[in-house]
Amino acid sequence: MRVGVGVMKRKLVFVHGIGRPRDADRELRQWLADLAEGAVLAGHSRIAQELSKDGLPQASFAYYGDLFTRPQAQGTADLDLSDEQAEILTEIMRVVLNDRQAEADEARERRAAGQAIGQLDAAGQSQGAGNLVRRAIDAATTLLSATPLRRAGQWAVPRLMVGELAQVARYLARGEPDAAGISLDQRIRARVLEAPPEPRSRGASTASPPTP
Repeated sequence: MRVGVGVMKRKLVFVHGIGRPRDADRELRQWLADLAEGAVLAGHSRIAQELSKDGLPQASFAYYGDLFTRPQAQGTADLDLSDEQAEILTEIMRVVLNDRQAEADEARERRAAGQAIGQLDAAGQSQGAGNLVRRAIDAATTLLSATPLRRAGQWAVPRLMVGELAQVARYLARGEPDAAGISLDQRIRARVLEAPPEPRSRGASTASPPTP
């Protein structure tokens, strides 16, 4: 992109997904290093050099994990879901389980996924949020007992798996407004939109701002 007589540098915004708290500065440096390594392997050594040498001022890491933490949260607060959130969590779990059953290489894992689906969809049980969350944890326990997901370290324990998928459910529910009435998903999107670093131009320092 040209601005006046200068040329804008590339701007990168890294956006994380669900999961644990993160050190944004450390992860930014690590992701830049990984991207540079990938660029070298793909035959783009010039881009890799730019990332390694002076990419940092034009890159940022959009961290929003703290927005999932509820004020004065303790214990199992991350799984204290509304009925709508718990129903969305159930649908997400069902997709995960169906995918594992379809893609599993071992019969043991396919059987475990099928059993977990049965636990998730147990007939005659209450549909309240607490019961849905408990069934999701039971299903995760069954799945992880026979799946490489636990061995690979992606989800070490069932509650961690359900807790991370619950973040997706909370986002998709479009709820949890703050004091200003802004929902959780809106606050997350705003955090990402605020992340891009300030543009820096090569050439004239008096370049005019770009027009839409």
